[in-house]
Amino acid sequence: MDIDEKELTDDFINKYKNKEMFKSYDYYEYIVPIYNDKNLDEVLIKLGYKVDTNNKTSSYRKIFPGNNGDYNSFIQLKNKIKKSKNSNLIELLDYLNDCVDIN
Repeated sequence: MDIDEKELTDDFINKYKNKEMFKSYDYYEYIVPIYNDKNLDEVLIKLGYKVDTNNKTSSYRKIFPGNNGDYNSFIQLKNKIKKSKNSNLIELLDYLNDCVDIN
């Protein structure tokens, strides 16, 4: 979730981050809310990545290694995201890393 959306209240954001809004879901224990404060672009820019807001797809393809991406680039992204206090995207990246068999 990008937190800079105008319709989001502080209460809504807090309930999202602490999973309170998902308590009634069957798979509550597996839900990990991912957030970027204020948004993913700002998080990436603060980490030193270039994001062209007019061509995000191209920018994201350079930042996020896809199916055939370079694993070292993925690890570099993971290490940078880990340092960010404005995102918990590391939760998703760690999960993806654990799912991949490098050998």
